[in-house]
Amino acid sequence: MAESTHGEIDAYVTPVADIVAETLDGIQYDVPALLNYSAVNAYYQVEDPLVLDTLLLSPRKIYSSVKIIKE
Repeated sequence: MAESTHGEIDAYVTPVADIVAETLDGIQYDVPALLNYSAVNAYYQVEDPLVLDTLLLSPRKIYSSVKIIKE
């Protein structure tokens, strides 16, 4: 059942911060932060390579909604 729609996923690792951006006319809006999979992979290759073999990380983008702003 865990593999029915997204493959084998045991956990989602997401950042806790949002980025506040601004339109040309000064309206602020939130942009969700994303993790850089290449940076995470490079870090663990140097610091603790066994983590990569144990956790079997894979990059995925999941969009739950879209915000449209008219400028």
